[in-house]
Amino acid sequence: MPRHLSTLSDLACLIPATTITGNPQTHFRGFAIDSRTLKPGELFVAIASDSDDGHRYVPDAFSKGATAALIHHLQFSGAQELIAAGKPLLQVPNTLQALTGMARAWRCQWSFPVVAVTGSAGKTTLCSMLSRFSPATAATLGNFNNYIGLPLSILSAPQDALLGVFELGMNGFGEIDTLGSLLQPQVGVITNIGSAHMGLLGGRQGIMEAKLELLPHCDTLVVDGDNTELVHQAAAATHLVTAGSAPECTVRLQHQEATDTGTLLQVEFDGSSQGSHKFLVPFAEAFLIKNALLALATGHTLGLPRRKMEDALQKASLPRWRWEQHHIGSHRYIFDCYNSNPDSLQAALQQLSRLPGPHIAVVGEMLELGEFSEIEHRNAAAFLQFCQHVFTYGTQAQWISEELGNQATHCHSIDQIAAELADCQSATVLVKGSRGNRLERLLDVL
Repeated sequence: MPRHLSTLSDLACLIPATTITGNPQTHFRGFAIDSRTLKPGELFVAIASDSDDGHRYVPDAFSKGATAALIHHLQFSGAQELIAAGKPLLQVPNTLQALTGMARAWRCQWSFPVVAVTGSAGKTTLCSMLSRFSPATAATLGNFNNYIGLPLSILSAPQDALLGVFELGMNGFGEIDTLGSLLQPQVGVITNIGSAHMGLLGGRQGIMEAKLELLPHCDTLVVDGDNTELVHQAAAATHLVTAGSAPECTVRLQHQEATDTGTLLQVEFDGSSQGSHKFLVPFAEAFLIKNALLALATGHTLGLPRRKMEDALQKASLPRWRWEQHHIGSHRYIFDCYNSNPDSLQAALQQLSRLPGPHIAVVGEMLELGEFSEIEHRNAAAFLQFCQHVFTYGTQAQWISEELGNQATHCHSIDQIAAELADCQSATVLVKGSRGNRLERLLDVL
């Protein structure tokens, strides 16, 4: 958090605000928008949305230890009691705009390089890899990657940060443009163009257009060089860096070799001008190797030494529920259930097929596909043919079961999935589904 932004009077100097009650010199240690996760000493920011109004939770925030609250109206239950008790209340015309304004002011003071990562899949994993490039990184807080979360993530940046790595999420057109304008990254990365949010953006072309809104806000754009259409569309970038296996890639994978501890990658930078270098990474999955190449391309753009990048990638660890492995009973489980869409499901199944069998898949529904949902779920069945059995979960996933017939069982509860798996002989089990399915609950039942 900015050192100069620690009291209500500091805050009032940045944004148009009126102190309703409380001492202007009241100190706070960070910001919170959810009273359930608020830490004592934080400033509670009451955000109003179409579905809820954070002002309802201002009294609860104070009961949890909030030092003060930022509000834009007093029409909430308990407001007069808080005023009578002298609780520090600061009023602004719009709390979300105030939060964004504070974040913009803090961002303008940064002298370290900033990387923005977007894409249909792999954003959080790539951000985790990139964060290893510096001992002091300003980064996205959890999944705070939207128009509310990004300002909070920016405001949480430590004073001594040497690198910024932030994830930009979106559900529609204009959102990446807004986030990019706030963050102003030196380097932007588009991991891939898949089918996530396809129902909201009218297809893959719409997704690509939405992701490319990042382009005017960064000096250098790093993209998947094996996606020829993305490379073509991104050609307008001031500086374009590509990563992949294609001969023309800026950072090109020449060869890979499996080892006892992962994969040895032989990578060429800028054609033959700088020769090739070997990097040992602690994983073998194809989609993780692609992320490693994008990380190397980003590090190369930032001018990082090869050895420093290799050391960072060797220590890379995946975020929770991304290809997380557990051995329970006679089964080897792979929980890849942070989210799902047709492309990430296909990639996960391809990787599953390379592992020792027999194979079982627990497949949740893929959300936010809109009018494409039925056809995409039915098409997914083709990639599940190699599995000994498939258990589906969620209303839309039933279309997969219909396509697979006797090879699949549609389950109506997590307990039912666990019971079905208990009757199966030892296998490698992939658990994959959208965030809304919360398939990680299966681990607790098992």
